[in-house]
Amino acid sequence: AARGFTLIEIMIVIVIIGVFLGLGAPLGWLLLESSLGIKTADPHYRGILYLYITLATALVFALFGIVLAIRLERERRVKDQVSERQKDLTLLKDRADREKEMLQQNMLKVSSAVVDLSNSTDENQVLYVLVRTMKMNLDFDRVNLMVRDGEAMRIKFSRGVKDKGAGLESVELPCSEQAGAFGIVCRECISCIFAKDDYIPPEYRLEHPYSGIEAFRSRAFIIVPIRIPGEDRPYGVLAVDKKYTDRDVSENDLMLTEILADMAGSAIDRIRMRRELEKLASIDDLTDIYNRRMWMEHANHALRVAKRYEDPLSLIMVDIDDFKVVNDTWGHQKGDRVLQVLAAVLKEQSRGSDVVGRYGGEEFVVLCPRSELEGSCKVAERLRKAIESTSFGVPKKITATFGVAQAAREDIDALDLDALLFKADKALYAGKEREGKNCVVTWDEIASEIVLAAPFEEPAGDSPSVAEV
Repeated sequence: AARGFTLIEIMIVIVIIGVFLGLGAPLGWLLLESSLGIKTADPHYRGILYLYITLATALVFALFGIVLAIRLERERRVKDQVSERQKDLTLLKDRADREKEMLQQNMLKVSSAVVDLSNSTDENQVLYVLVRTMKMNLDFDRVNLMVRDGEAMRIKFSRGVKDKGAGLESVELPCSEQAGAFGIVCRECISCIFAKDDYIPPEYRLEHPYSGIEAFRSRAFIIVPIRIPGEDRPYGVLAVDKKYTDRDVSENDLMLTEILADMAGSAIDRIRMRRELEKLASIDDLTDIYNRRMWMEHANHALRVAKRYEDPLSLIMVDIDDFKVVNDTWGHQKGDRVLQVLAAVLKEQSRGSDVVGRYGGEEFVVLCPRSELEGSCKVAERLRKAIESTSFGVPKKITATFGVAQAAREDIDALDLDALLFKADKALYAGKEREGKNCVVTWDEIASEIVLAAPFEEPAGDSPSVAEV
């Protein structure tokens, strides 16, 4: 068996040996009779006995040969199988080592992409980094990233598609059966992978008219949803393949794609949370305009810019007339509604460069960069008329009084924001007290009165002098 003899050859050899031994059995029996002096039966029966002895000996050796041959053949087959298994194990080990090395290299590439995703400050930047990593680092031929828009998907980024054609970015895939695997991933938020030898069921195939879009057609592909933590429906869908180089996709490709898609979803969620926190810290939650702190930051920055470039700067302070009557008569809910509507009017009627904020209570401020006093007065008058003609949902006409102050070029270096707010507030107070409300008053109109006012005097009495103290 070790030399490669077959089962039949081994059996033939043993049978031949058994036959020769069987033929020699009668001679041995005669020698035994002669030596012991034993007389056997009639010669006729002796011949029959000799024949039985010969056949029995040959049969025993034949059976022994068969058993031995089967045993040796089985051992040979086992050795051959072990040898084949060892070869297979060696090939599998080599393949596993290669895949492990490739996976380690890809994980290093993914880790660098994770850093880029973590440093992204915009959703579009996150998606761009994801697509670039899939194309350049993971070596996919085509990458299509679609963002969900209601019950449809639109191409956001596409890399490596040679046959884009005109208007691929405007293609809209529905999240339905017509979109095949794209629709299933979009609806069920699951990943799918099809290798070259896999059977693609009909429900995973694109239907007309989307089956004619060459950029989406491939025999081996991976489609992965981009999930936002806490949301049931996917943010988008990422599709990759290796069509042009005719390579197959693997489970490792699927794993890396899912890791990057999940990291992108987490990065988008983090950006949204940061944006929401910034909004909560800078936006007044009732009126949805800048709160006092954030408005002051913008105003101080605008004042520094005005000082550097010697630009004019104006400030408008707004106060709702008789707002306490609204709260006392129709309740604070109606009062809150009045504040919300007035803030919306200020945002809508102001210029794009103006900065609108809630200063406190029913007071609002509008900063007008690069604006002379005359231009700011026109803005204030337009705002006043808009408020006067707006319905606020209460059975009372809502009006507002405006105070306007300017930081002129000649004295802007010596002016700070507090001084500008003081001037606008004094003008507003004059409009309330002297002009009967619902008007626009400038600091220049009352500046002489404020400057010429009598200085503060100590009240008469027995107050101790400085020396006495």
